[in-house]
Amino acid sequence: SSPAYGFTRVPDGVIPDGELFQHCSDKLSILKLSHCTFNFQSLPFLCCQSLRFLWLDHCQDIGITADGARQEEEISRHCFHRLWVLDVRYTCCDQILSAQMIDLMTQLRELNVMGAPNWDMGQLQGRLPNIRKLRVTKSSVRCSCSEDDLLSEMNKMELLEFSENHTNDSMR
Repeated sequence: SSPAYGFTRVPDGVIPDGELFQHCSDKLSILKLSHCTFNFQSLPFLCCQSLRFLWLDHCQDIGITADGARQEEEISRHCFHRLWVLDVRYTCCDQILSAQMIDLMTQLRELNVMGAPNWDMGQLQGRLPNIRKLRVTKSSVRCSCSEDDLLSEMNKMELLEFSENHTNDSMR
């Protein structure tokens, strides 16, 4: 752990909580979590207000709902508002990439989703006006909107990749 440089290594088997990130919350700009288990309704890194890059790989939701587990929108806004890159790999992204959370990501420039199980890409419709790179790969996706509307409002798009995905009948 290095508070001066905002680096923390979480050992295998540790369930990160908010206290783990408190000492570097104002310095941490890049956070990579791999094979971690935590409550997706009470994300442990919400105190990290300088976060620019968030990478979640094979993370699992412990699914515990306790009193006060719902985060106030203002706390979530501070964490996700400044985010530039979100990379979600083989992690259930229904909560992290819900329409409500995406609305908080006003500065997001790059979104990478890999191995998402049954994710509704329709959540992106009319959102992410600053997105430049959108990659959705090796995922099982559906879309609750028309293909023409999916990318509306994404006028700054430079790279779009949808490879090796599986779609269900609602995406045409």
